[in-house]
Amino acid sequence: MQKIFYYLFGISTCITGAMTVYYLIKPSAAPSLGTIAALSIECIVSFILYIMLEPRPRKTEAQIKDDDRIKSQGVTTLLLILVAVSIVILASSCGSSRKYGCGGGVNKRMTWNRMVDRINRP
Repeated sequence: MQKIFYYLFGISTCITGAMTVYYLIKPSAAPSLGTIAALSIECIVSFILYIMLEPRPRKTEAQIKDDDRIKSQGVTTLLLILVAVSIVILASSCGSSRKYGCGGGVNKRMTWNRMVDRINRP
């Protein structure tokens, strides 16, 4: 089962890497900038998992220690990527062009006084 995932992550790395390079060369073909970012992140994550799942010998104590070190570094890197992506998503959810909140509702450019009046009316 580990070998199947190893090859699947290798193929996924190649496909998403090729698509990312293609979209970077021809930006007009890309649906959006978010697509390029998502493909890049997926390529990096699948490459890290590909390295982590690489079959290594575990016969001696040094080989076991090396294999455990590589796997723990991979998990740490994946967690750091997850935190970085979460921070970027949270920071970009509210643009500076919107006034008083991030709502995509009917009146997203409402002034402060109109908002207070709307909230406090009977």
